[in-house]
Amino acid sequence: MADIQNITYSYAAYRKELSAYGITFADDKDTINSLSQILLSSVPTKGKINQLKVLLDTGNDKAAAGAITLMTGGMTDLRLFFPEAYEDAEKTDGKVKFSDGSDFDEVKLDLEAFLSAEEMKLVTAERQIYDWMQMKKLLGSEKSFTDAFVTSYDAHRSDLTELKKLCKELKPYDKDIYQDIFFDKTRKDGYAAYIGMGYNPKNQCRFTCEAADFYGFLTKRLTAAEERTDLFSAQIDQILAKAEEGKFLPKQRTKANALIPNVLLADELQKILDTVSSKYDFLLETGISGALSKKEEIMEVFQFVMPAWIGPLNDDQFGWAVWKDGVTPKRACSHGNLLHILTLRTHEKIICAD
Repeated sequence: MADIQNITYSYAAYRKELSAYGITFADDKDTINSLSQILLSSVPTKGKINQLKVLLDTGNDKAAAGAITLMTGGMTDLRLFFPEAYEDAEKTDGKVKFSDGSDFDEVKLDLEAFLSAEEMKLVTAERQIYDWMQMKKLLGSEKSFTDAFVTSYDAHRSDLTELKKLCKELKPYDKDIYQDIFFDKTRKDGYAAYIGMGYNPKNQCRFTCEAADFYGFLTKRLTAAEERTDLFSAQIDQILAKAEEGKFLPKQRTKANALIPNVLLADELQKILDTVSSKYDFLLETGISGALSKKEEIMEVFQFVMPAWIGPLNDDQFGWAVWKDGVTPKRACSHGNLLHILTLRTHEKIICAD
């Protein structure tokens, strides 16, 4: 957790990799503090890039500017650093953007087709800065992710209560505002879509929308209502200011959660279990394994990773796992079922299929 609280280590590793390409950034304490403040500010990405260019004195150096753009989540062409690696590639192959929600492990596989292991060190170092920024935003002022999610949940509930109250007060001036924001599940940018409860009656499926889309719709709707009456201008301006910063109605389930290392979450879960087991004795009793306590089994389930070559567990048609009893369980969970799989025969089966 200390590495997340402090950017110094990640920034030092980043500077070391940049120096191999003739790029030098200052590393004094004031610069590092200012770097942290800019990265964690509510300023849009473009604004952060411009501020960091001034702070780190990039001048007209396109590669240095590209390094700043990439670590803040902007689009960067890796040809700025590795022109020879992309000499015969398509123009789009060198473009990378960390904030587009792509799985970085998959991005790495694509990049490794062009870049050497040594060159990948720079991209990884840049990604570490971006990951630090995202995880620090998740943590906020809290010391643990558990506390951060509780704070986020409470903030969402408080904001929702405030927004609903405001919309009801605005109904005499805008009769459809409450319906449009909260009840219309077919809207592609309404509150229902924002929390993943949007509904497409044609396809009979649920959908979700990005926070930026919902904030845009909310801004448009509240601004229109404000034009009809100025009685609630202060409340509306306050809500729109929080929305502009991306802090209004925060969600607990976001793409940024994938950045949290499992080891940190496991550490927090262990502390929670240690606390509650002192009050609930059944957690200390022997579990279904016959060897571990229920508390220890919970930790094993949490930390267990099913090998990819095992394949789908509950799919007779497309799965290839070979079970000892010859019958696929109706409800298979990852932990424990590995004991009931003939691993050697399953491994042979997938190799033969390839």
